[in-house]
Amino acid sequence: MIVVDDDPDDLFVFQWILKKTGVPVEIVPFTSSVEAADFFSRVARSRLPCPEDTIIFSDVKMPGLTGFDLLQQIRAHPEFRTTPVFMISGANEPLDRDQSHQLGANGYFQKFPTVTEFTELLRIGSSGQSRHCNLPTNTPFPRREDVADTGR
Repeated sequence: MIVVDDDPDDLFVFQWILKKTGVPVEIVPFTSSVEAADFFSRVARSRLPCPEDTIIFSDVKMPGLTGFDLLQQIRAHPEFRTTPVFMISGANEPLDRDQSHQLGANGYFQKFPTVTEFTELLRIGSSGQSRHCNLPTNTPFPRREDVADTGR
């Protein structure tokens, strides 16, 4: 699971909720959307397979690249076109929800889902049924150090 949120406290809450689900999932956290975009580009260039059970969560409002910008960059890589991406926000904005859907997100939810909702989300995401579900996986995603910046 990859979580992109510029607020370290929100990343902590995500980890806490995940721990409460009892689902053993490794989190690859990013506090910078620019750094996350670079990571996805390097993974795509490396031709390493994206684990089928990968789920991406991205905050909507971030400095540098917004979550929407990051979503567009993720979807531009064929390796990530079917990877579930869920947008998260502190606000429940209908326009943000619509834009998330239009850009190819699988869902949008307000911070934070309950433990029950998060457990259901993980179940749906890992089953491959997540395309455009309304709720807010176990091959490890490549670690940052495994995806060298080759400058390509």
